[in-house]
Amino acid sequence: MINVPIESLLEENNPIVNSNDTLEDTIKKMREYNQGFVVILKDKSAVGILSERDVIRLFKQKVDLSENVMKFATKSLITVRKDRSVFFAVNLLVENNIRRLIVVDEKGDFVGTVTMKKLLLKLEEDIYRKNLTLKDLQGRKNIISVSRKTPVKEAIEIMFENNIGSILVVDDEHPVGIFTERDVLNKFDELDSNQPIEMYMSSPVETIDIETSVYDALKVMDSKKISRLVLTQEGKFVSFITQRDIIKAISGNFETFLERKLKSTKDILDIFPELIVEVIDMVESQYIQWMNKKAKDFFGNLIGNDIVTIIPEKDWGYLYSKLLKDKKVEKLKVTDGERVFEVSGSYIISDIKEFRGKIKLLLRDISKEKEDQNIILKELQTYKSILDSIEDMIIIYQADNGRIKMFNRSVMKKLGYTQEELKNMTIFDIVEEDKDFLKQNIEKIVRKGEVVSGKRTYKEVHGGKIPVEVNATSVTFNGNPHILIVARDISLRIKLEEEINYRNSQMQILHNFVLALNKATSIKESYNILAKILLNIVKIDKLIIYRINPSLNAVVEKLYYGFDKEPADLCLNGELLECKVMISGDTIVENDKFAFQCGKLKLNHGSFLCSNVVSSGKTIAIINMISMEENFFTKEKVEFIESLINAFSPFASTLNLIEINKELSLKDSLTNLYNRRYIIEFFTKEIGKAKRLDYNIGVLVIDVDNFKKLNDTYGHLVGDLCLKKVSNVFLNSVREMDIVGRWGGEEFIVILPGSDEESTYQIAERIRKKVSSEVIFTPDNKILNITVSIGMAVYPKDGDNLDDLIKVADEKLYQAKKSGKNLTIR
Repeated sequence: MINVPIESLLEENNPIVNSNDTLEDTIKKMREYNQGFVVILKDKSAVGILSERDVIRLFKQKVDLSENVMKFATKSLITVRKDRSVFFAVNLLVENNIRRLIVVDEKGDFVGTVTMKKLLLKLEEDIYRKNLTLKDLQGRKNIISVSRKTPVKEAIEIMFENNIGSILVVDDEHPVGIFTERDVLNKFDELDSNQPIEMYMSSPVETIDIETSVYDALKVMDSKKISRLVLTQEGKFVSFITQRDIIKAISGNFETFLERKLKSTKDILDIFPELIVEVIDMVESQYIQWMNKKAKDFFGNLIGNDIVTIIPEKDWGYLYSKLLKDKKVEKLKVTDGERVFEVSGSYIISDIKEFRGKIKLLLRDISKEKEDQNIILKELQTYKSILDSIEDMIIIYQADNGRIKMFNRSVMKKLGYTQEELKNMTIFDIVEEDKDFLKQNIEKIVRKGEVVSGKRTYKEVHGGKIPVEVNATSVTFNGNPHILIVARDISLRIKLEEEINYRNSQMQILHNFVLALNKATSIKESYNILAKILLNIVKIDKLIIYRINPSLNAVVEKLYYGFDKEPADLCLNGELLECKVMISGDTIVENDKFAFQCGKLKLNHGSFLCSNVVSSGKTIAIINMISMEENFFTKEKVEFIESLINAFSPFASTLNLIEINKELSLKDSLTNLYNRRYIIEFFTKEIGKAKRLDYNIGVLVIDVDNFKKLNDTYGHLVGDLCLKKVSNVFLNSVREMDIVGRWGGEEFIVILPGSDEESTYQIAERIRKKVSSEVIFTPDNKILNITVSIGMAVYPKDGDNLDDLIKVADEKLYQAKKSGKNLTIR
């Protein structure tokens, strides 16, 4: 009976729904057919299954029954061809721990289903013949139960967590009912999860004495249309048995088979499994009965197919005969197209006449490894001369002790060792790395088949170090594991990377430098930004900047950085035309005290660099840079400094023009003195400060004596010359803080912050006397004397605003004129 085809046991009515149907349609179909499952079809193929166990989950999660059934169905199906035997079907159920099988034809189209219940009814003869009792099966000892008052939701949670299809309801340790998946299915719509379980349980419980034969127990299950029984002994509840327990028992001497199966599994695990396939040997054919997850992922679900769908027939014939003979195989190579597998396995002989035994196989895909190994071996054996011409270093050494067995000429060339020296060395003598770390990598390469890549440092014969990039893989020589290393000298690459990083950092500095310059509001601020970069980034120790007015060809400002106090000038004490940088426009670098490029340089140690800032072809600044370190100004630093100055020049030029324009708007074009507008603006601010800080302000109003007569007699050129001459005298006679301006025509004004009446008078007299000592020449070389008259006023004595003070000073100027001129009236 056990060898009849499975198609003879097909269910007469198969509950089927379409893949587009809802959960509600599916549950109705289950009830309609009174089955614990529904098969889901798409076209002619089974694509999923929904069971009573799934319904429990749906109820627990409160799933909307309008959802599509495929969202919750089991999609990984175990199928069996209709021409397979009942015995084969029973083993599939047991091995894969399932209750039903999907039966398909040769094309894979759905034919029907076979359930555990159907198989049991078909196997009555076998069960009767075995003469087993329920005591022989023992049933389930770890029975999970609940009390009558347990809420439905709690009972379902227990069933869900323990993955069981039923739960026993007890009262004072006596079974009073049972709650099953079928109860959930049939009462799905009316089930209230908060009600006690006793409202929905099936009662009374079907019990049976433990001494009853399995055959009689099965008859009871069939007549009562149930799939489980409570076992009693002397009237006491002792255990629990299901159809699944019975079907496991009839599949042979189950305990013996389990013992052998565990031993086989242990053997397989000892060989480090990857892809595991279990095959049942039916003598004429060998079918796949079980696959682990990795095997399914790799090959697809091939359960029920002949083993030759995985291992080609030409290889399987040899492998199968060796298994029958030796009961195991180890690391046999089989080829399937472009794929190469290493196969190990064991054979377990069966005591059951219906099949010969079971085979556990482990398959390891070594296609890439084999391909790489063959290529490497071929290259090493056939093209040694080519390896010697390769610039990369190639080394092969023994995996167990690191002894070098082979190397190309590049190893000798780059490391400097002779051929004899290398033959007596190990890889540990060459690689500057922890020995234990290298051994761990060797273990990875050999045991796990990994390719290790990374950066290392190799030691030269004279102690030098070479950075290398390595790829290490496993090869086999004379049956022993070796390591092949391809090492590339990356010294130049590292140098280039450092150069690129250096250039990138310079570009970033230049970028930030330009952004800072773009925000500068004055020429002095721009020079401060340049100085900050040179001092903090380039690390120059000291810096002097000479600002130059190209029109006057003169230094107009000196800026010092990095000095504790104002230094004595290193150069540019004399004429600018004596400066080599000014003359040539070239940068001068002196890196030690013996260099001699600039005769004006006064430097006894360290390094020196002098460069110019150019605007519109004219030098607007000379920059002296000093380092206390000799040979500081390398070629790279000089290039970077010149880049900074080149980036700086247009900003300096623009800010310089802005300041010139600003100055032109505030100064008289003839005398270069401040104009009336600036004088008024300055005095307004100054008198505010004087009021806050309580100090005096002297005001001088100066008029050139007889200027109109001079202008009319000798012309405007002489008149202009006169105004310029007295303007220079004024500027050279006052303090740096004082302000001199042209008030209009031949009239001038001097603002003296902090001067009292006496100080103001002394300054006025100094100006008058200096002017009277000056002369000018007419075009015909006639000598003319110049004199001025001065009126003065002092804040706050003579007034608290500019108008009042000028009025007082004007009155005194008038007195001076009236009194004979060339006078100061106080």
